[in-house]
Amino acid sequence: AVTSPFTPSVEGTEGLSWLERERKEYEEWAEPVLFRVGEFEFKPTKGILETVPWFATAIATGGLSTLAGVGAKTGITGLTRAAAIGTRAMRPLLAAERIVNYPIAKPLSLLGQQAKKLVMGNLPATARFVAPTAEAIEKVITKDDWQRKVAQLFGRQPFLKSITERIGGRAATVTTAVEDTTARALLVGARTQEILLSKGQAGLATLRQIHVDPVRLFGVSEKTGIASRVRARAGQSLHINDIAEHPTNYILNASQKSYIEQVHRVEDWVLSGLKEAGVEVKLLGFDEFSHWVHREVIGKNVSDALVKLKKAGGKIGAKANWEKTRFYETAAEGVQNGLLYESSLERVVELYVQSAAKRVSDQRIAGMVGKLGVTPLERALKIAPETLQAARETTLRLSNAKLLLKASSRAARGEALPEVTLRSLERKFPDLGRQLRNAGTDKKALEEVSRQAKQVIESTQAPFYKAKAEKALLMEQARSPTLGTEATIFHPAFQGKIYPKNVAGEIQRYWDDVGFTPLSKLATLSGDMRTLVAAADFSAMFIQGLPMIGRHPVAWGKAAAASFRSFKNPKYYQEYLSKNFGTLTERANFGGYIGGFEFMEAVPQLQRLAGVVSKVATGKSRLGQQAIRQSYGRW
Repeated sequence: AVTSPFTPSVEGTEGLSWLERERKEYEEWAEPVLFRVGEFEFKPTKGILETVPWFATAIATGGLSTLAGVGAKTGITGLTRAAAIGTRAMRPLLAAERIVNYPIAKPLSLLGQQAKKLVMGNLPATARFVAPTAEAIEKVITKDDWQRKVAQLFGRQPFLKSITERIGGRAATVTTAVEDTTARALLVGARTQEILLSKGQAGLATLRQIHVDPVRLFGVSEKTGIASRVRARAGQSLHINDIAEHPTNYILNASQKSYIEQVHRVEDWVLSGLKEAGVEVKLLGFDEFSHWVHREVIGKNVSDALVKLKKAGGKIGAKANWEKTRFYETAAEGVQNGLLYESSLERVVELYVQSAAKRVSDQRIAGMVGKLGVTPLERALKIAPETLQAARETTLRLSNAKLLLKASSRAARGEALPEVTLRSLERKFPDLGRQLRNAGTDKKALEEVSRQAKQVIESTQAPFYKAKAEKALLMEQARSPTLGTEATIFHPAFQGKIYPKNVAGEIQRYWDDVGFTPLSKLATLSGDMRTLVAAADFSAMFIQGLPMIGRHPVAWGKAAAASFRSFKNPKYYQEYLSKNFGTLTERANFGGYIGGFEFMEAVPQLQRLAGVVSKVATGKSRLGQQAIRQSYGRW
């Protein structure tokens, strides 16, 4: 189909089908050769398909005989010849690559070298679990170049604004103006979360290269959390969360021990980033042989029936689990009280990374937007400051009079009043304070001080209650947003303040896009369907990687080879992430993406989908999941 416009007609093909006719015309087409380099023939059209090195390289580096098979099935010998030439051309490159890269089955003894990269003292600044400052990200978002100026010029027009943002995103029209502060804050928050999630993937890769399935490594029951492949010392719980927190209480093999130690390193790495961002984390105090590990509750037994907990995305500023006080000291105790915990340590760490990234993102959004809001007290000070002043003065006078009465009663009982108390009362009530000092232990003099103190209390009560009522009315007015111009925001990060209506509207639109549960469910459903197609899609290297084909064909070929190899064995990709942890996290720090490819990420999605189907058919979800693991993905 690609060469159809260029191939000449061939006699005797009139009665053939379109495909057979095009194939015959392609084979008979003697396109002139522009030049030769060894075996390679460079032609304007036909040669590009068959013999250009990058195409042959892609065929060879994937270890795919399938492309040559396509040539054989269709009868196009040029494709088969290109595959053979590409294979010969790439042999020395692939051999060198095998020497440079760690083999997939490399012993775990090498893992320690990679794990050390997560030790805080060994990490470069860009490899920490932190994002650039909000100011630095904001500067990139509002970078002043000609493309942005054009976008902003058209983006300010109501009709063109939606079109501009549809093409370039919200960042295309945002400016440094005050009215765009909320939009900038949301963009900064989103970029912060993306950076931390990308870094988190590099951290998770150090776990995945030890073992791709911790549930299988420890023999964990998904229903009880009990690890059947671990032996406990006397009287210890066999729940996987307790094992992870107190590993010295258990007999672990080398892989299990390495995995738990790496879980500790990754969570320490995230915790260090949270502390640097100013987020408080409630940790239990353990001895030197134990380590806090995040827990994730996914279900609860209610009336002898297990109820799975469905969690939405979480409002902006909502506290994460690790910010709350842990109710049960051990996971075994939680299970006894009906809780069901996540059984996969990898998934637990992943959820910790995700919630930490969101928490830091929320904090930055709140820090930027919070300046635009005012508290009810601030509004009341502008409306009627004299009312607040009267309430404050009457409250203080009544309180001081009660202290004077209490002090005179103490002196009457024979107590020696401290000098600091006497001086304080003299400042508040000069005459009565001196009388109290001079009275000493004279009961009659002290009774006179008490009588006058009671008079002050009685005379102050009426104006006190009046000022209190007026203040209550004022605060009620101050807590109510002005209709049409002001609004409140229901997210925890913005509680207790009133914001301009456009600010609240911007936050609500953002929440409708990314946080509203029904929309999230629709997005998940769409993603599940899309993975059925994207799971074997290798087009990215030919589309996004197109510039590299011409500029660095050898590097592109090696990358293509690694992509095909990762598809065959996903552990290879995790090893690549771990090996290049420092470089990749530096890239993520400046906005680069670190994560899975669709054709690899689809496998877990397909496992879940197959599990649902097999559960409906047989009552056992594991049958469908294992079928995908052992056939389609070998995940």
